[in-house]
Amino acid sequence: MVEILENYDVLAAFWMTVYLAFFAAIGSLLIGTVLAVMRVSPVGVLRGLGAFYVNTVRNTPLTLILLFCVLGVLYVLQVPLAPTDSPTSVRDNAIRWAIVGLSVYHAFRGAIAPLGSVLIALIKNTTVASIIGVAEASGLMKTIIENETASVTVFLVFAIGFVILTLPVGVLFTSLSRRLAVKR
Repeated sequence: MVEILENYDVLAAFWMTVYLAFFAAIGSLLIGTVLAVMRVSPVGVLRGLGAFYVNTVRNTPLTLILLFCVLGVLYVLQVPLAPTDSPTSVRDNAIRWAIVGLSVYHAFRGAIAPLGSVLIALIKNTTVASIIGVAEASGLMKTIIENETASVTVFLVFAIGFVILTLPVGVLFTSLSRRLAVKR
């Protein structure tokens, strides 16, 4: 395990996971708020658009949404989110489009307990961003397995990392949910 930590930047990979989850959570909250307003709007067209969005996104796999963001929007429609003349343009665009895709996929709900569950799912779903070249934790784990070995130690390092990221979120939102619950 020490060899893996010495040869690979595991902390940077988990930092990317946190970075993706943090900014996608903000984006999800904004999108979710707009959708909630649309879904309860007295204007039928807005209610219909909100329902269409939720039903379409809910039934589309996250992998397809991320691939659409990068292959469809970035490369086919030529809509970059980072300067194209930058030496890190490909990486920066992949990260930013991953945040957009994750934000679109996770529209937060209005209750505290489900919000915690959605945030935990969002943290775990950042692993899908590796398919478009974002070097987060699961992408590094794949690299280590390809270059070193598929040992139990490698899986344990990354499993423990995800537990460290998600367990405090679960505890926090459970505590908040109990504290803010309406007494009946």
